[in-house]
Amino acid sequence: MDYDNKTGLETDRIDAEDIALMQKPEMLSLLGCLRKKVLRPSLFQAGAVIADQGFCSIVNFLTGVLVARACTKSEYGVFVLGMTILRFMTGLQNSLVSVPYTIHYPRCKDDSRATYLGSTLVHQLVICILTAIGFFAASRFFAWRGAEEAMVSTMFMLSVASTAFMIREFIRLVMLAELRVWLNLAMSLFVNVATIAAIFIAYNTENLNSASAYLVIAVCSGVPALIVIGIYWQKMALVSERIMVDFKDNFHLGKWLVARSFANMGAVSIYPIALASFYGTAQAGVYGACFQLASLLNPIFMGLNIFLRPKFSHLVVNSPHAVNRLVLRLTGLLAVLLGLVFFVMLLVGNWAMIRLYGQDYDGYRTILLVCILAVSASVLSSPVSVAIDARKQTHITFKGRMIAAIFSLTIGLVCVWQYGVLGAAVSLFIAHAITCSYLFIVIACTNNTKSSPLLTNEKP
Repeated sequence: MDYDNKTGLETDRIDAEDIALMQKPEMLSLLGCLRKKVLRPSLFQAGAVIADQGFCSIVNFLTGVLVARACTKSEYGVFVLGMTILRFMTGLQNSLVSVPYTIHYPRCKDDSRATYLGSTLVHQLVICILTAIGFFAASRFFAWRGAEEAMVSTMFMLSVASTAFMIREFIRLVMLAELRVWLNLAMSLFVNVATIAAIFIAYNTENLNSASAYLVIAVCSGVPALIVIGIYWQKMALVSERIMVDFKDNFHLGKWLVARSFANMGAVSIYPIALASFYGTAQAGVYGACFQLASLLNPIFMGLNIFLRPKFSHLVVNSPHAVNRLVLRLTGLLAVLLGLVFFVMLLVGNWAMIRLYGQDYDGYRTILLVCILAVSASVLSSPVSVAIDARKQTHITFKGRMIAAIFSLTIGLVCVWQYGVLGAAVSLFIAHAITCSYLFIVIACTNNTKSSPLLTNEKP
């Protein structure tokens, strides 16, 4: 990876040495990779991205723990439902805006990048406005229906917090797409330190609840995001004629990602909503606590996933044949790590639930272990999913998620209705396992078929 001598920032060029190293057989082994790359800038970039995701995930985890301890199960369930909807909208934003930007950016000419970034910001703002209107309308609807105050106030606060959260996530992924990992890390440090400090103050002063937690997120995410937009402002060029043209280009790539977001809603996000509908928000809170603890190592997995997306987008342009083999070896390494996590939680899972969330969450070890299996299946499918997306074969990942959604919306909902939280956890595991199995069947077929569109990077 090269550096600009004037700015000292990383550039998007991949030098001949990088390509040659990635094509050598020894690079396909872990020891060869460590030996060749240990002192190269890309290793430090990966560390910075993982650290960024680590800060985000740790703060999210601690926020959830403190909200659960400060509130009743029912109010914590409202917090979980709000976060579920917000994550869905962020995924929709990533599908229409962030992921297309990450994939198109290396292919843009230098003189068109400013215009493309300006158009992308407009697309992002439109999504934020529509999301805010949706949350505000939901708060008025729940007030009209006489719902509990926690639900009404949380939905209203999310109409503000969603915009700040989504703008910050957009800026973060733009910086990573341009491999400006150190500026992104600086913003992440500021946001997360401010967020957790404010959450602790609210907790210690007994002012922490579902709505106030989202207020903290709104302030601590929105202010630094606006500052970074100001830094980027000179790099943007708003050309009205290009806004719709760039949107059509993004949608051409992102349409399958959008469909996948809705499929993911049906396959994964439906479970806390179903629990709240069948059993009340308290059971959704139990599900959220188990799933959150099961995702304890997500900082590493999500950071690696975010780092791989721009890296694969660059690599498939120059050396597409090495990607599949790298994906398989990376998946093997992740499987070993996930096995260790399961073994540790088998021993201390129930103790950890009580220590973190309180005595009200005693007796849920089995559900926690099933949630760990579900998270493991999701993590194992991530590298192959990123590789497929980088080749613009997003319809493949959509099909995998759609099969899982069909299961969740039929058999999965019946299991939730019959068995409650345990049924939701088991169904979630099966849904992730379906997607994971499908994607690996696809990549196995591409390894045996050299003319496959997936391997040759051709459009379907």
